[in-house]
Amino acid sequence: MPVFALIATPAVRIRSDGCAILKALPMEHLGARGMTEAWTLAEISTAVTLFGERIASAHPG
Repeated sequence: MPVFALIATPAVRIRSDGCAILKALPMEHLGARGMTEAWTLAEISTAVTLFGERIASAHPG
């Protein structure tokens, strides 16, 4: 089964002249790396969503 590593790196959104750029902050990872196994795109999508929700709740803003 394929294994994926999910890692969150802090970033800021910079808006300028009608566009937005994401700029990574110093390479401190937020929380622990998430390892997940998945066979289908739906399983990957679910794992990414759950990982994002966990990181967002632990690091608001």
